[in-house]
Amino acid sequence: MEIKILTSASTLCVSLRGRLDSDAARLLPEQVLPQFGAELINMELDCHRLDYLSADGLFALATLCDAVSERGGRLSLKHVTGQVAEAIKVSGLDTVINTR
Repeated sequence: MEIKILTSASTLCVSLRGRLDSDAARLLPEQVLPQFGAELINMELDCHRLDYLSADGLFALATLCDAVSERGGRLSLKHVTGQVAEAIKVSGLDTVINTR
C-alpha cells in the first residue's frame, strides 16, 4: 500500500492507494500518527484509490479514529466506494467515522 501525507490548515490529509490488508494495517498508524503534530486537530483519509479493506484494516482505521478523537478532532474518509464502503458499513465504523 502507498501512503502519501500532506497537511492543510489544521488537518492531516492522507492519501491511500492499494490494499489495506493485515500487513499494511500494521504500518498505517506507525506512519501516520507521528505526523499528527500539535497544530493538527483533524485527519482526512482519501480512499479513492483504496482497493481493499480487511478486518485488520478496519482496526487500523478505528485506531486512527481513537487517536484523533482523543485530541478533540474528527477523522473523515472521503471518496469511499465499493468493497471499502461496504466493509466500513458492515463493521459499523460509518457511525463513528464521517464518510463522504
